[in-house]
Amino acid sequence: MKRYNKSNPHLSKRHKILDHPSVFEQMDGQWNMGHGYDPTDSQERDRTWALILRQLKPYGSNRVIVLKYVAVAAAAICLLFLGAVVYQARFSESKYINTVSTGKLDFKNLLLDDGTEVKLGANSELVYPERFSSKKRDLVLNGQAFFNVAKDASRPFTISVKDVKITALGTSFEIFYDKQRNLLETTLLTGKVRVTQQHSESAAETVYTMRPNERLTIDFKTGKFSVQEKNADRYLSWRNYDGLAFENEQLIDIIPRLETWYGIKISVQSAKLLQERFTFKVKNETFAEVLHLMQQTTFIHYRYDQANQSVSIFTQ
Repeated sequence: MKRYNKSNPHLSKRHKILDHPSVFEQMDGQWNMGHGYDPTDSQERDRTWALILRQLKPYGSNRVIVLKYVAVAAAAICLLFLGAVVYQARFSESKYINTVSTGKLDFKNLLLDDGTEVKLGANSELVYPERFSSKKRDLVLNGQAFFNVAKDASRPFTISVKDVKITALGTSFEIFYDKQRNLLETTLLTGKVRVTQQHSESAAETVYTMRPNERLTIDFKTGKFSVQEKNADRYLSWRNYDGLAFENEQLIDIIPRLETWYGIKISVQSAKLLQERFTFKVKNETFAEVLHLMQQTTFIHYRYDQANQSVSIFTQ
């Protein structure tokens, strides 16, 4: 910083401006506003201000205003830094989004950051943050998954499937979205879940709170919403097996899961056949082997169109 020099006309003019009473009054006001002391302690504030003026008098009043600008700039930088820290702490939790998908004859076991356990079924996709926010736990599912949700009453756990939200606090349940038929199943094993469907044609919602051993089905084509009793432990036995597991289940419930597992389309020509019950497990078997196994327990026939990956099941 240059000393004040009367021979310099620019500095002389600046000195006169800075020494003007109104300018000095404004500088004094800015100092009082930006000072770090308690504003009620006027004696301490005035002593500090007078001391700085005495120390800087040989260098001219322009030194004071420069220091004032430096102080304000430093304060602004500190505020920006603190703001960045707060922003990072608040929003970094959900900054990174994970997408996990599976293919045919495949599944994945996942452990989310809150302790929730997920078993993702075949031909499915789950989207979730690397770390949940401090207020909620939101995911998006396309396909099949079994959830054993960690309890956390302050953060609802919500899975979105199209325009439906399934919300739980601490519970275990399965969600199965049948893509071919555009159907959504939610089967509750333990605890409670709330299913909310937003109707696109209006602001109205359909809300239902499920109890254990209930299966809720939503037909997205017709909007039909139905609930039925189901032995959830038996129906969801695949959660404990590295494949599919059926125990005395009707063919109408088995077919959508076989379609998802093998990535094929299955049609049944007889409505009566859909009521037939089967018990078997599937892991590494081909679909032809599964059909052969089913033939051993009932009188069925089938045509397998390998080119179009479709199967027709019928009786003679």
